[in-house]
Amino acid sequence: MTRNGTISCRRHPGHDYSSPGTYYLELPLREESAPLVRTFNGRRYPTPEGRAVLREVGESLHRQGRHLRLDALDLQPWMVVFVVTVVSRPTLLHRLLMVMSEALYRRRMALIPLFVGHVKMNSARRINGMRGKGGGSYWREGYRDRVILDHAEVESVVERVGRDFADILFRDEAGEERDMAGLLLGCAYVLEAPVGELSWSDADSCIRISREEVVRRPGWTIVGAIPGRASPRILTVEGWL
Repeated sequence: MTRNGTISCRRHPGHDYSSPGTYYLELPLREESAPLVRTFNGRRYPTPEGRAVLREVGESLHRQGRHLRLDALDLQPWMVVFVVTVVSRPTLLHRLLMVMSEALYRRRMALIPLFVGHVKMNSARRINGMRGKGGGSYWREGYRDRVILDHAEVESVVERVGRDFADILFRDEAGEERDMAGLLLGCAYVLEAPVGELSWSDADSCIRISREEVVRRPGWTIVGAIPGRASPRILTVEGWL
């Protein structure tokens, strides 16, 4: 780690970070940033900053839901950890950007750096707004990544990363403690507001988390994802089924 907080490692220059495969990612905070999780009486609760990050994770997955799958996530006090899988490549964008600038594509527009950049930039903007700051860096510059090639190792890493997140407790709008079973993250969009009460079946897509009791880690599913049918109408940013 360098003095200014930059991670002193570099992405593999020869690897295409839009290519299908599983990636382990660590996004650390700056030392002066507020933590993502706090512990009270032996129980872990996400801070407002942690919940802001989760909302942006859901939004980022919604934007790239056809190409990127979240396999596991863990909030730690000073870092967020992801295991994500690229399931398909956006071929048209890839061809266009490779013609314009191969270096720009590999550094900024490949799926993995695009996902990380969206989460970091938008969560920092939301957190700065919550804290009454006009700007400022919340995350350390850069991030750590590792491409996981072995299927057995993928399963092991997903289990390890997801295990701790399964024990985090949330408080809903009524102040009641909830675990992540049935939690919905990010934005759900509808093309037209139906008559009467909105239901989740009307949403084009959102991220639902359910607890898999056998292995005690969360399972992630995209609810009702319909490619290309998102509109600016936001149904909710967080809730439970």
